Amino acid sequence: MKRELLIKEIIDELSILKNKLDFLSVGNLHDINIISEYHIQEILNIILNLNLISSNSVTKNAVSIDLEDRDNKIAVQVTATNNKVKVQETLDKFFLNNLNEKFEILLVFILGKKQKTYNNLRINEGFYFNAKEHILDFTDIVLKFPTLPTAKIEKIRNVLKNDKLPGIKKENPVNRFKKNFAIKNEICNKLYKRNLSVKDREILYYIPYRSFVYDSLIIRSIDDVSYPNIDDDENHPISTWYRAQIHDISEYGIETMVPSSFDLVMNESGKWNFLNQRDKNKLPLRINYLRATILQRIPFDNIIKLDMNPDPVYGYPTLYVEYKNDKKPFSEEIPFLIGYYHDENDCRKVHYFELSEKDENL
Repeated sequence: MKRELLIKEIIDELSILKNKLDFLSVGNLHDINIISEYHIQEILNIILNLNLISSNSVTKNAVSIDLEDRDNKIAVQVTATNNKVKVQETLDKFFLNNLNEKFEILLVFILGKKQKTYNNLRINEGFYFNAKEHILDFTDIVLKFPTLPTAKIEKIRNVLKNDKLPGIKKENPVNRFKKNFAIKNEICNKLYKRNLSVKDREILYYIPYRSFVYDSLIIRSIDDVSYPNIDDDENHPISTWYRAQIHDISEYGIETMVPSSFDLVMNESGKWNFLNQRDKNKLPLRINYLRATILQRIPFDNIIKLDMNPDPVYGYPTLYVEYKNDKKPFSEEIPFLIGYYHDENDCRKVHYFELSEKDENL
């Protein structure tokens, strides 16, 4: 009876944790991922008899992996993003940084629900990675329970009941809201053009990037020490400073565009996927080819300060940002179609290819 009650408590706690992640991700609030990373570390240690620790405690700004056990040669990436692109990105960085020479096993833990399949992943020769075996989620934890002794199940329950990360004080949500609200007001007051006519505002519905007094910003990490030189540190997944074009300001943050593009396919219902290795001229009927621009969403939660003094290199304001999400300034990177307006009969509003609409089978 005790065993059944413990398992029920664990399932309840995992459900609560998953719902928190889902709702906070919608609001671009990602600090809970840090706490969840600690949960996964402790749970995997219990289930698999490991000694995982945070990779950042071993190597500052560790790339590609979040947890590691060097004695057992196991590395773990913990992420709330469940798509194939994220898994492939993790593998690419793992091999690029020669981590396969230190670790024999790479696990990818999805904070939520993993996809049914992850086909055609590119894996370096000689390294064994099986998506069914090495990509895990909360369900995989629950499936381990029948073979675990009651003492271990009780330890897992205790880890999940304690939602405080040792040594880190959780930010008061009211203070966070006040900080983000103040940042948003400051940015809007400084960047938006003033005295726009009604007609101007109608046009800006289609082309929001023309709403601003500057077309670009310098995005700069608060930890950057390379400016104005190029940041060539291989441990940084993205440069600690770069120039990006402003696209729009939303309720949750700033949208920026970068000078790159994705080749996509989309069906009639709006589902989409990357073109990958397919020939765009030989697509099935009702599947359209599109070339989309890359959009990055920088949440107010990551923004520290907007300095309107033009930087000496490009002459643009500088947005100081805390690199939080996988050591990047943005919480999400998606394809989108830029809107345009020529006249009332020749216009298109912005179209976002949200990750929730991505279909790996398309």
